[in-house]
Order: sequence, then C-alpha cells, then structure tokens
Amino acid sequence: MNPDVEAGQIGYGAATVAPSPPAGFAFANWANPASYFLGSTGTQLLVLTATRRALVETSFALDSYHQSGIHRASIAGWMLRDAYLAPDGHIYVLIGRSNPTESTSRAVIEVRQYDQNLRLLGTAQVDGGFDSDGVYDGLGASAPDMVLAGTTLIVHMSRAIFHIKGDWAAHHEVNLAFAVDTSTMTATDIPDRPYASHSFNEFVATAGDDVLFIDHGDAYPRGVQLGIMHGYLAPNHGQTWNTSQCGPTVGTPTDPVTGQPLSVDPSYCWQSPTENDYMVFTIPADNAALANHNMLTVNFTGTTVNGFGVADSRALTVGLSVPNGHAIDGVTGHSPHLRANVYLTSTDTATGATTLVWLTTRNPQDQTYLELQPALTPLANGDFAVVWDEWHEKHVTMQYRLVDDTGTVLAQKQWSGHSFAAVSQPVLAGHRILWVGSSTTPGSRNYLRGINVRNPADPVLIER
Repeated sequence: MNPDVEAGQIGYGAATVAPSPPAGFAFANWANPASYFLGSTGTQLLVLTATRRALVETSFALDSYHQSGIHRASIAGWMLRDAYLAPDGHIYVLIGRSNPTESTSRAVIEVRQYDQNLRLLGTAQVDGGFDSDGVYDGLGASAPDMVLAGTTLIVHMSRAIFHIKGDWAAHHEVNLAFAVDTSTMTATDIPDRPYASHSFNEFVATAGDDVLFIDHGDAYPRGVQLGIMHGYLAPNHGQTWNTSQCGPTVGTPTDPVTGQPLSVDPSYCWQSPTENDYMVFTIPADNAALANHNMLTVNFTGTTVNGFGVADSRALTVGLSVPNGHAIDGVTGHSPHLRANVYLTSTDTATGATTLVWLTTRNPQDQTYLELQPALTPLANGDFAVVWDEWHEKHVTMQYRLVDDTGTVLAQKQWSGHSFAAVSQPVLAGHRILWVGSSTTPGSRNYLRGINVRNPADPVLIER
C-alpha cells in the first residue's frame, strides 16, 4: 500500500528488500514526530500529514483501500507535532512554534479541533507563560502524544523552557502535560504532573480515572519513567477534603476539635491523589560527563522508547536499547559502538513492579545485526503485537511477536525480504494492523502496509 498523501494518491502492496540497511544506531536518542498519523472510523482509514503550510487528510475505504476523499487545512507558521482521531469523532491536531523573545503572552502551542473533513471547530492555546518554567519553544525534540477521556484531552509533550538566570545552559528541555476541556477548548496546566528533563519521547494513556505518562529521560530521571496520576479523571480530579485538618464540612474549614471556623483558604484543605513515578528501564548515569557538561555523552542513553500500551492493571513499553546495566550475552554498557536489542517492559500499575523482557538477544558487539523501529499495537483480545525490522548485513526481515500484558511471548512470525520501515504509529482497523512504511526506492512513494491479525497467533502479511 503506497501513499503520496499530498497528491491524494495511495497504492497497496508489500514492501521489498531495500538496497541497503539504514544508517547505524543514532548517537542521541530523542524522537521526532511521525510523518503520518492514522485513524480508523470503522469504515474509513484517515491518513494525516503536513506539507510546509497545510495539514492534509486523505481518507480511504477500508473494504477496498480506494481513496474516498482529501481535505486540507492551513497551519501556516506552525509545525505539526501530533494528530489524533479521538473516540468523540473529532480530529485533534497539536502544533507548535518558537518563542525567541521569551514572551509570556505569545501563543506557542495550539490544539485545534477539526471534524473529519478538516473543518475547524475550536482552538485551545498555550502561551509562553503557561507555567513557571515558560515555553521558549513549542516544538521540542520528541514525539508528543494525546489521549481523550470523556471531554478531557490530555496532551503530553516536551518543550524548551525559558533561560534560567545564571545557568550554564541557554535553554533546558523539560516535559509538559496539560489538559484541554474539549467542550470549551480551554487548556489548563496539570501542576502535579510527572517531571522529566530532558524528555526525549512521550506517551500518555488512561486506565479508569488514572492517567499514565511515559517519559524517556537522560538525566532527571535517567531512564524510562512511568508516571501515574491516580484519580485525575475523577470529579474534582480525585481531590478529597482533609477532614483531619479542616473539619467535616466540605468547603467550610473548621477546627476538627473545637468546630470553630478556620481563617484559611479552602483550597488549602483539598488533598490531591497520589502521583507515583516508577523507573521501568534504568540507565546508569555518566557522572564524569555530567560534571564536565559533556552533553554529547550525557544525552546518549543508548535507548529509545517506541511504543506504550495499557491493559487491565499493567502498562507495557517497547523500544530499542544497548544493554546499559541489563546484560545481554554477558555484555553491559552504553557505548555508541554497541548494537541495540528490542526490549519490552511490563509494569504492575499498582506497585510499580516491572518485568524486563528482551525480545531479541543478539550480542551487542555483533555489528552484522541491526534492530530498528519496534512498534506496539493493542489488539482487540487484550494482547499486543510488536513489529520491527531486523537487518542482517544487507538482508531485512520483518519480525512479529504476539505478547500478553505480562510480556510473555505467545507467538512469533517473520517475513524475510519484507520491511516494516514505519513512518507512522500502526493503528488497528478491525482485524488489520495498518501503517505507513517508508519507500524502499529513492524518489518513489511510501506504502500503506498491513498485517491481518484475525488470528493473532498466525498473522498474515497483506499483499496486493
């Protein structure tokens, strides 16, 4: 399947062997937004991308993959960071721009709400003074994520902050999470959100009233962090009245012993629910590099975070990593000369207990193998599909693993000579996993590719 979305064209077919493997493992490990964003309406597949000045949406009938429409919307002066077809049927588009003068009033981030024909319905703005850190740059070196629960849209991203007076760095990069009330398109800060600096990639999901955040940090913290805000989606964000300090009458502070009125702001009496941070993949610190501000070495973690999913009481992450402190074939360390393997973590969201599973265990010193771009797709039965490319010298094989929520591998399959090469996150459309894969021939179009997972234990590569 083969899209040139800007021209409103798409083909459908299998990927073939690329002429040579991509460049080796990146020295720094921050992410970039996907080139394409996919969403399924049940009957239509929506493919969104951006040209220099416009957002482009091309729709295809899922029963035939024939193009059924194309729409455009201007985003001139902004850069596309994320696009999300939400359960309410609207498309939410996250865009950003720079703020070189550190203006506190300049709109630096916008979330735009569109219908499925890209008609603008509303806009939520985040200005430079949105929080105490400031937003110097709404672009960030990461791939943001969004999730909708009811009428609350949670946005999780990174940004460069205002210069800290006296600090050696011009601008630090820090994560940012905020909520948008989609009924009014008003953005509000999430003040107790998990913190990460730098945050090289972000994911966000919900489980009941809880919001779960993934950050890939290189310093504070150094590793893959799962942050859980318990009860944030409950009424009043799960806050409860502190009866032990403010008496039994909600909204009216009184001395719990004498019953006399207390002259305190009622906001003082509300207790926020617990926010827990768990390290699901640890990366040893390079203390010498930190002390010498050798940022090329500090920024290198040898790790990427490529996918995130939640099922029942467990959260899964998938990515690539050199061993760091988790030995593979007796090899540890985070040298850029080591090759990465595919990892998966499964975390109990109640306790933070995490199981690490290496889906590949190639010797990291073996330069003939290269694992690339794993992605995690939740399936209808509660299991997950992990797909990635494995290069051996100049030959590529698309790898597939079916895993449950504990990280146990239930089935596996591979397709020799076929490439995953995703430039979008995959989406589940009925019994098919669909994604846009990069072209195998320079100058040709990209492909829309698919795997039939009607039987997830025996998937079939879609070829047309």
